Amino acid sequence: MNKTLTLPVYKGLLKVFDIEIELTTEEKGVSISVLNDIKGILGQYKEVDFFYALAELREDMSAKELMIGCKGALENVFPSGLSAEMSSGLVAYDCSSDEKIKDNAKVNIFDEVTPDEVSHLTTFVKQKKNRMTLIKSGKLGRR
Repeated sequence: MNKTLTLPVYKGLLKVFDIEIELTTEEKGVSISVLNDIKGILGQYKEVDFFYALAELREDMSAKELMIGCKGALENVFPSGLSAEMSSGLVAYDCSSDEKIKDNAKVNIFDEVTPDEVSHLTTFVKQKKNRMTLIKSGKLGRR
């Protein structure tokens, strides 16, 4: 798979520019290539799946106080092991509601966020902490 996407980049709540990325499935894993130089962030991010490749890109961006405006960067979105394996990390669960996670909570991590969701963009480190909190609460337990 080779697919090129253009996604918004935010500094706080303000959209500052767009980033152009190419998603590629490789023999051993996947990669995200940044096609336009944004404040020195240019290159390729290789990982086992797209969620973790996106996480690496997000870490570089957060060092410059930038957030990519896609569902995979929201504080309550992350894949299950099975969904990551079946979709190469493209599908994750939106755990924003107070209920246990259901199948209809699936999102494509590269779908663009809505204006209401921009304030919920976060760093990968905070996203991981939030996931652990949800696991401990039992919200991510068996359905």
